[in-house]
Amino acid sequence: MHRFFFLILLILFQFIFTGCARINSGKETHPVKFSDWDTSFTVDHAVFPDTTIFTRSIVSKGNNSRLWRFLNKISSGTTVRIGFIGGSVTGGMGASSQLNDYPSLLCSFIGKIYPGCQIEQINASVGGTGSRFACSRVADDLLSKSPDFIIIEFAVNDDPLDSFGTTASMEGLVRQCLQNTDVPVIMLFYMNRTGDTANQSFHERVGCQYSLPMISYCNVCWPLVQDGTINLDSIYYDAIHPNDRGHLICAYLLFSFVRQVALKRAADPDILIPTPLISDLYQHAGIMKTGDTSLSVAALGGWTGTVRELSRLGFISSSPADSLIIGSHTREVTIGYHVSKDHSARMAIFLDNSVIDTVSNYFADDWGGGKMNLKRVFVDLGGSQNHKLTLITLDNDLFTIDYLLYAK
Repeated sequence: MHRFFFLILLILFQFIFTGCARINSGKETHPVKFSDWDTSFTVDHAVFPDTTIFTRSIVSKGNNSRLWRFLNKISSGTTVRIGFIGGSVTGGMGASSQLNDYPSLLCSFIGKIYPGCQIEQINASVGGTGSRFACSRVADDLLSKSPDFIIIEFAVNDDPLDSFGTTASMEGLVRQCLQNTDVPVIMLFYMNRTGDTANQSFHERVGCQYSLPMISYCNVCWPLVQDGTINLDSIYYDAIHPNDRGHLICAYLLFSFVRQVALKRAADPDILIPTPLISDLYQHAGIMKTGDTSLSVAALGGWTGTVRELSRLGFISSSPADSLIIGSHTREVTIGYHVSKDHSARMAIFLDNSVIDTVSNYFADDWGGGKMNLKRVFVDLGGSQNHKLTLITLDNDLFTIDYLLYAK
């Protein structure tokens, strides 16, 4: 009898002090086992924490002076704001709930080692978009909210075939963040499309130029999948998005780096913002709004203007031969146009009266309401130039310009 009660007490003790959680997200079938929130969990045959896994995740430690100041601020018990900007992964796609996406988990983990502080999460992610769109909206969508810590994730969505655009727009995004009044911590975080590291290599050049900490989920998880330690469907919801276990690993890697810096006894010396690696072009990027004089627009035929969030302008046409004439004295203009499987219309793009391309708004994949494609019309790195852009619809179907982006 005494042995029976002893066994019951032992089971209760293990349950209370060890704990066990099961995470499920849609089609997931493999449980994650925890022995404590910050000590260990397992995914298939991989046991976390693991020094080798964590070390492999660090692309670069960068300069820790800004992160050190953030940790001093948070340890004082004041409110801090952690900002995220990225695509659908950082927006939480694949997680079973917002509480299980990696931004929320990371904020929770940091809060547990600084229980006296208040952490506000600012998630400025937009699914299906890359750093070109981000550098035009970061001022309004994120920096205006005064974040102390920013994590940037665009290695999935940026264009690996456009080395200039991918590198320069990431650089512009970083430079805007660094020149914010409070000079927040910036970390670059790299997800992947099942092993593809093309964009990561472009972003790494920017991170090294600005001595930024860089953490890679790709560097950790893809080798574990290849050697059979982790099954692909154990950490991915689909071909791109992590499931709850994948989001947990993301948060673990980022948190482990923050904790490592917190345990270090000295901060690195402060550094100045260096000269641009590629260009300062996208440091001065924006989106056309009502009252904006960076671009002028004349709508001929059936084009109609729409006012979107934050007074940003869009344009819609539904008949052929409608012309949208845009005057520019900026260094770059990019058109963001809507694509979906529900429409099949074409639009001709003229630059200074010469046709440069014809684009279609048909998108074969079923993304619900579709997504936005970007078309860079011109770029003049030497300085602002006067250009006339003419957009002419060619078919009797809906064609939508979501945004007109520019860089001064």
